[in-house]
Amino acid sequence: MPVGRADFQIDPSNLAASSTDVTLRADQVRAGFFLVTSILKSASMLDTDRFPTIRFVSTAVRPAPSGRLSEGAKLTGELTIRDVTQAVTFDTLFMPQAGRAPDDLSRLTVRLTGRISRSSFGASGYKALVGDEVGLNVVMAMRVIN
Repeated sequence: MPVGRADFQIDPSNLAASSTDVTLRADQVRAGFFLVTSILKSASMLDTDRFPTIRFVSTAVRPAPSGRLSEGAKLTGELTIRDVTQAVTFDTLFMPQAGRAPDDLSRLTVRLTGRISRSSFGASGYKALVGDEVGLNVVMAMRVIN
């Protein structure tokens, strides 16, 4: 599922004041097999005809005890899927891109991981084929824009 838009505001001197707003293009999801892609987009799953995007807006950032993003953070916020919004927390890792110094925040790879209950967002179809708990793994390349 491609990232449609991602806005990260990172305050290196106060990481807890950082924020994010990420929109994923659910209508462009690809599962590698046509039938699975069709199931994901269907009305009983993501219903991408009515809800083409998934959005996450952070409400809190808790850096690792060291205070360094390179050692991870807990990113709490509001996740909206199928017009249902719920509070979730993601493990977040900010990694400098290859060849960059560990403290160089100008170009990063960002990885968000977590788990959600798909039925709690109204995506309850195909229970015999897909479990309720879904693991999320979002990887983005990020660069500084002034």
